[in-house]
Amino acid sequence: MCRCAAEFLSQPGRAIQSDREHHLVLELIMEKDGDSAERVMREHVRASRRALLAGLPIAGRHEGPDGARP
Repeated sequence: MCRCAAEFLSQPGRAIQSDREHHLVLELIMEKDGDSAERVMREHVRASRRALLAGLPIAGRHEGPDGARP
């Protein structure tokens, strides 16, 4: 797993939510509801992106080796 994926999946509740989103997409595909599957997957990708970006350091912010700000 890449460092980025590990970072955002380590956020509280994100791994469980991501798993639920994937299962829902699979169910919709099995029900042949492609429009809903696409919508749910797009929402999942947006949520994953937000979670990933929330875990990235902000440019110009200085942190110590332990992640604490001076």
